[in-house]
Amino acid sequence: MNRHHFLGGKGGCWNVTAMHAFRGSGLEVVKTINVLNGDTVVLPEDTRWHLQGVTSNVRYATSAEISALKAVGSRARRPPCDF
Repeated sequence: MNRHHFLGGKGGCWNVTAMHAFRGSGLEVVKTINVLNGDTVVLPEDTRWHLQGVTSNVRYATSAEISALKAVGSRARRPPCDF
C-alpha cells in the first residue's frame, strides 16, 4: 500500500500560501506542509495536524492512461519534497 502522511506545521518543505475551510471550522493555519511516505512516521513536535491517505493501485488504469499521466507530469511544477 502507498500510504502518505501530510503534516502541517512550521518545518515542512512546501510553503502554505493560503488556507480556506470548505466546511466547518477547518484545519489550524500552518506555515508549511511536509509529506512523508510509509506505514508509520514520527511526528515532529511542531505538527499541528496530521492527515493520512493512500494512492490507488495503477492496475486500475489502462496503459494509455498511465502514459498520458506520465507525459503531463505533476501540475505542481515544483521540485519533490525529500527529507
